[in-house]
Amino acid sequence: MQPLADGGALLISATSAVATGVVENVYRLDAASLALSLTDAVPAPTLQTFPSVGVVLADDAILMTGGLEREIGGPNVSSARVTRYGAAQPGYTTTGSSITVDVPPVSMTFSSVTFPGLTLVASIPDPVAPSGFQVGDPSVSYGITTTASFSGEVTICIGYADVTFPGTPSFLHFEGGAWVDRTTSVDAANQIVCGTVSNLSPFALFARVTAGGLKGGGQLIAGTKRFEFELHVSRSEAGAVTGRLRLASAFASDAVTGASFSADGRTATFNGIGVWNGAAGYTFEATATDGGEPGRGRDRLAFTIRDPNGSVVASADGTINAGNIH
Repeated sequence: MQPLADGGALLISATSAVATGVVENVYRLDAASLALSLTDAVPAPTLQTFPSVGVVLADDAILMTGGLEREIGGPNVSSARVTRYGAAQPGYTTTGSSITVDVPPVSMTFSSVTFPGLTLVASIPDPVAPSGFQVGDPSVSYGITTTASFSGEVTICIGYADVTFPGTPSFLHFEGGAWVDRTTSVDAANQIVCGTVSNLSPFALFARVTAGGLKGGGQLIAGTKRFEFELHVSRSEAGAVTGRLRLASAFASDAVTGASFSADGRTATFNGIGVWNGAAGYTFEATATDGGEPGRGRDRLAFTIRDPNGSVVASADGTINAGNIH
């Protein structure tokens, strides 16, 4: 048998004629001793022997001749496959220093890889954000594992194109049963967030919640329409949102369901449900900005009211003509 030149990883799959199903296992091959070591298995059978002419997995023999890229079935094997993980394999992780592995939208740079293997990236649905953070839309979370042996730090960068965050995203690593912020850089122009860790486990992008509060009232003239308004919106560091929005006698909402604040706390974007001319089931989105004193001619308000079918019934955007937002 000829070993892999780089001692890379093997995926050995066997369909048994005795037991139904496929057993897939990832092994590492030592090029010098021809010894196999099990690195990942679902399920994990007993590795019995590794003679120079084949591999025995439990009761099923996979005999290989002419190198590891050709194989024939043993007496209890109805079919078998051996796949070599080489440089062309997505996620293949070779030995050396500063080894970069790209599995879009994730890129990883290992400080030092001492044994080659395969690095896998799997999406994790619906991560729960820790206190003080909020998930993006859609959420961004990955489980990263590798069969390679490495030492030192790993820098992981995650792209977030087509993801909306209520603020600047942060890179969090799940450690000891809790999310820990490991952000090292945020490239807003290219929508990439990076973090540095020493081990692999779940990772996620969350936006840090900025606590804040704005309130006020006054008048906004948009075209030929005049809107008398009153608003109050707040968000705690724990993410609790309260607030209301009134537009004269036309619209009333005491159910603000979402809110985010700019880093300086002067702008709030919020939304909720309310009543339009006595009819329930209407929704709104609004943005209020404290532009400084006096509020008139400086502060801004923008809002859109939609009916239960999503059609816009009222909207305005401009500098307030009277009143104050603070």
